[in-house]
Amino acid sequence: MDNQKQVAHDGWDEYANKRIYKSRGKIGIWRSLGFGAFSFFSISMQGLVGAWLMFFYTTFAGLTAGQGATIFLIGRVADAIVSLVMGNISDNIYKYKLGRKFGRRHIFILAAAPSVLVAITMWVAGMSFWYYLVTYLIVTVLMSTLQIPWETLPNEMTKDFNERTKMSTTRMVLAGLGGMLTQFVPAQLFKYFPKTSPEPYILMQVIFSVATFFLILVTYHTTWEHFVTKAEAKKLEAEALEENNGEKPNLKSELKNYFSTFKIKTFRLHMGIYLSSYFATILFSTVFVYYIVYVLKMSTSTSGFLQSLSIVSIPVTIIAGFAVTKFTYRSLYLFGYSLILISAANWAFVAFTRPAHMMVWLIVGMSFYEVGLYILYFAPWNVFPFIPDLDTLVTGKNRAGLFASVMTFINQIIRDWHPLLPVTYWTLRTSVNQLVVLSHNLPAQLT
Repeated sequence: MDNQKQVAHDGWDEYANKRIYKSRGKIGIWRSLGFGAFSFFSISMQGLVGAWLMFFYTTFAGLTAGQGATIFLIGRVADAIVSLVMGNISDNIYKYKLGRKFGRRHIFILAAAPSVLVAITMWVAGMSFWYYLVTYLIVTVLMSTLQIPWETLPNEMTKDFNERTKMSTTRMVLAGLGGMLTQFVPAQLFKYFPKTSPEPYILMQVIFSVATFFLILVTYHTTWEHFVTKAEAKKLEAEALEENNGEKPNLKSELKNYFSTFKIKTFRLHMGIYLSSYFATILFSTVFVYYIVYVLKMSTSTSGFLQSLSIVSIPVTIIAGFAVTKFTYRSLYLFGYSLILISAANWAFVAFTRPAHMMVWLIVGMSFYEVGLYILYFAPWNVFPFIPDLDTLVTGKNRAGLFASVMTFINQIIRDWHPLLPVTYWTLRTSVNQLVVLSHNLPAQLT
């Protein structure tokens, strides 16, 4: 009796009956929405950054473009490092009572709710460079620390392909909706404040942060995860010691784990497709406005209108969610890349021939581009939740957190550095102009 009582309250398997470990039946659209609601976390923490923070820094914070770029660069480095280690921490936090009690994934989801309010501190005007650097670093690190565990939930909640597809589709639709709101909400606020006022910037962050606070709680209460029993934990520990020649994990063994993810061919293939597409998108977004203004001699508002056609992301993602259950991923990739190539040919045709009804050609080209782009976004992210299952077949382990870390780390290498491109461009352009002026004035000065 005493032994049974001791086992029942040993701080381990007694937590197996907690609600966060209990499956609540079939995953339909409503539960998928509950899971996807967390996608507003990244939008609230840093979704506004790409569109507005650099402008805020140089207009209301008193920073130079170079200082703003430095903050972004340092943040990217810190974010990449944290992303690399966070998945492993989440995978192994079950070894501690706190991780078993609150869940190795849900403990971070719960922490995300109050953390999202920290993003408000980035938008206080008139502070020092160090204040903005520290606040940006904190927000950036928190985002990776708390989001990576959430990304593993589809792998833990269901093994059904259709259910995971619903979750991935819903997540991307909500993320697309949030992306549009980061443009729409500030635009509405700017109507009620003078251009010289920093108030709409902090107000928009308050709106997104407060709304996301409650959406995160929805995710926490509508999702679940796998409970690592005491027997499973002993087996995993024994396997880890065997792989590391009887020694406890160290830096070398952890790095080996990270690189071992690339032994899965499917992971290498889809990560390569996603990153190459994402990298090309960043370059396209950066140069498109120059194409419109300097090549076609049209206004910046035209560029803004054409890029607003990204609204097609919502119906395209929904349709892709149905299509992936009917067609192969290869077919989706082929269709998406074909549309991209057609749009590229369209840009060249418009630039060289200047056809009549040019705006119609531009709208068609951008529509093809956006549809193809979001198909190429959807397909890899729908595959990623299944990749840890392949890894489990190979290694016998559930390393969903490790895969989430590696995916996020690689993504961070090229993500969010696009604010540096305009800064670099204008810096080089200014330097060249100064050299030209100097070369013209130098003969006169010498005489």
